[in-house]
Formats: sequence, C-alpha cells, structure tokens
Amino acid sequence: MSKRILTEFINSNYLSNTASLCEKYKQNKPFPHIVLDDFIKENILDDVANEFPKLDKAGQVDFENNIFKKRAWNNVDDFPKKTRDLFFFLNSGAFVTWLNKITGIKEALVPDPDFFGGGLHECYEGGFLKVHIDYHRHNKTHLDRRLNVLIYLNKNWQDNFGGHLQFWDKDMISCKKKIFPSLEI
Repeated sequence: MSKRILTEFINSNYLSNTASLCEKYKQNKPFPHIVLDDFIKENILDDVANEFPKLDKAGQVDFENNIFKKRAWNNVDDFPKKTRDLFFFLNSGAFVTWLNKITGIKEALVPDPDFFGGGLHECYEGGFLKVHIDYHRHNKTHLDRRLNVLIYLNKNWQDNFGGHLQFWDKDMISCKKKIFPSLEI
C-alpha cells in the first residue's frame, strides 16, 4: 500500500535509490538539506496550482511583522480537493517513512496534523519574508521540529523577481546558499 501511495505522488527516480539521496542530504552545507527538482509529479502540481485559492478571501490569515508580510491558510480540511489530497499525502505514514530514509534521521518522524506554520503561503506584491529561524518546538505537541518540506508553485519564475530560498550561517551573518524558487523543493 505505501509503495503505491508513494508512486502516485512522487516521481519514481526519487524512490529507487534512497541511500544516495540520504548521502546528498547529509553532505549539503551549511546544514543537511536536499533539493529535489520535479519531486512531486507535474500533473499533481499543475492541479494544485490551478486550484490555488485567492488568499485575500475567507480562510486565510494575514501575517505582518518585522520579519514577514504574507498570507497563509492552514485549514487543510477546507482546501480544494487536489490540494487537500497532496497535503494528506505529505502527512501520510508512507511519505514520513520515506523522509526518514532519505534524511537518515533515526527517530521516527511524526507528521503535524495541525500544519502549524504550514499550509498554503503567498507573498504577494509588496510582501516579504526576511531572514529568520523557524520555530524549533511545536506549540501544542511540544515535539522538536525536525524537517520542513517546501513546494514552490511559481512556474515561469524569473531570477530578477527574487524570492530565492536562502540558507545562512547559524549566526545569520552571511548567506551560504541560494536556491532558485523553481517548481518545488
């Protein structure tokens, strides 16, 4: 069952050799991470992008402080069907077990049923997300936050738009790596 669920969403080239993905994950600097282009099947991402809701409507939350100005929506039960299906997959035992394999994290990963800090996020014109450190401990479960999965839905993105994912040194003094926000990470 879990293999079938994985092949339904993930491109097969990422399912066959988890050992090499794990090695890449562990060796990346400035901290372990991995970039997987075309990781989720394109037809699924197209469906999600096509039904991406207007986040200036009901259901979204505006976030604005000195670190970010954006909109977000994390009530997955109210997401459009294809988007909800993808989020449920990303929280599934099959996917989380696969994440354990490609990261080499020994402890069993536990998905977040509340999608705290997750969900759909949008930086609109004039919005921003400055250099910051994500929270380390979940506010309800009090478990350590071990991983983030980011999926970009911005096709035809141009370099001059900015928006690169940046990894900074632990003192947040200098950027050590920039990742272009293509379809997904």
